[in-house]
Amino acid sequence: MLTFRESDRDFHERVDKVCTMCYINNDVLNNATSSCAARKDFMTIIQKDTRIDLRIGNSQKDFLVYAAGLKNMKLSAFVLNSAIKEAEDIVANKTQFSLSEDKWKVFCTALDRPARENTKLKKLFKGPDLFHE
Repeated sequence: MLTFRESDRDFHERVDKVCTMCYINNDVLNNATSSCAARKDFMTIIQKDTRIDLRIGNSQKDFLVYAAGLKNMKLSAFVLNSAIKEAEDIVANKTQFSLSEDKWKVFCTALDRPARENTKLKKLFKGPDLFHE
């Protein structure tokens, strides 16, 4: 479980909202017919109020336009979809992990084990408080 400061709550709520929208968008796009009308109707549902500008070379843009065309998507939707997928992977790699059943049992056993006594840590907490002298 991730922990965060109270001041981070707005940030995390915005991330949750974006991730939820991405999952909804992907489900709708994946289930939508391939007609342009269905995609156009879908794209008008989402309120967009922020803009991202990129400077790229002509060959890079041509390549992205070509890839977007292969997926029957507009360039901006293709770039956004690709960026969101990459962001989700990065966040997942930092917040989730998976273990085999054997390693999971070892991990849980280590967590359930009582903490070892740390004399240096006890001494530190018995000493004067550095921040409230």
